[in-house]
Amino acid sequence: MSRVTVYRYRDNQSAVAEGWFSPDRAEAIVEANPMTAQRYADLQRQGGSARGVIETLYRTEGGQWVHKVAWQTDERGRWVGERDASPLAPPRYRFLIDEEALDWLNSNGHSDRAEQFFGDLPAEQGPGRPEIGGRVQVRLGDLLPSVDVFAEKQGCSRAEAVRRLVATGLGQHQ
Repeated sequence: MSRVTVYRYRDNQSAVAEGWFSPDRAEAIVEANPMTAQRYADLQRQGGSARGVIETLYRTEGGQWVHKVAWQTDERGRWVGERDASPLAPPRYRFLIDEEALDWLNSNGHSDRAEQFFGDLPAEQGPGRPEIGGRVQVRLGDLLPSVDVFAEKQGCSRAEAVRRLVATGLGQHQ
């Protein structure tokens, strides 16, 4: 197989090419329980939700993760298999970051492969707020100079200044 272009997909926007890879030079990991024609038909008859896709995760020679979603149904929802899938819905390829690849491996029956690529994983992960929260991006516009002045007066970073200001605004004085 030749090179495959990898895209970034955004809601209601055109796909943007991000790069390429050669599937024949990458390690392919197919989901552990892929959709089959029989399972698809059974789920359809039972009124269940069935995505007519087969997912594959590739690990490239350069250490990139590429996620492939190949539609197995035509535009009318009939099972056709990957070989005969509609040209209107070709397979989609997109790059994943390590956390997304780890999640895909674990949720698709490949926890052994997750340990192979990511080392020892924690035995469990429970509910609750992580020690360090996720990244939040906010455009402050004209407020940014005022935040910087506040940070300088407080002797802290801009990020810490924003945390303190938000906590104060929420009535959680520090």
